[in-house]
Amino acid sequence: MAKNAGERFGDVLFYGMILLLVYLVYRIFEPFLMPLGWAAVFAVIFYSLNKRLEQRWGRNLSAALSTAGVTLILIVPALLLMTLFVREGIDATRDLQASMAAGEYGGFNRAWGWIAAHVAAQTDINLPGLGATGRQQAWRISSLRIGRSASKYRPISVRIGCDALCPVLLPP
Repeated sequence: MAKNAGERFGDVLFYGMILLLVYLVYRIFEPFLMPLGWAAVFAVIFYSLNKRLEQRWGRNLSAALSTAGVTLILIVPALLLMTLFVREGIDATRDLQASMAAGEYGGFNRAWGWIAAHVAAQTDINLPGLGATGRQQAWRISSLRIGRSASKYRPISVRIGCDALCPVLLPP
């Protein structure tokens, strides 16, 4: 039996709503897909080791040893790598600040001076003061946001790294 235009429109609307809901559910689960994928990979990799440990020492001790092993294999190197990145960032920022103070980036300083002179001549904006004010505001906002997110979502080592890096990158 042939459908009339109203029934066809209803079918199209129904399937469109289903597609929209599927898309929205995907958007909700999207942040969790990567961690779930890695969890599945690690579960497959460590399953046989866990079974052998379970046969030798029982379920509880096997679970504790597996958790400690994965922590040592994955988390400790990641923390060490993060510490090295923070140190490199601090060193790079210190070197960049020293180079800027020594005048090694003369072209940049000349360009900024030209911009400041031409903009200041046409408007009442104080560009050097604007830069200092912007740096202070960026420092305040970034330290608040980084501190808030670090205290909620990251381990204490990340918060220490952010607290050490922000004063170097954005001096008050």
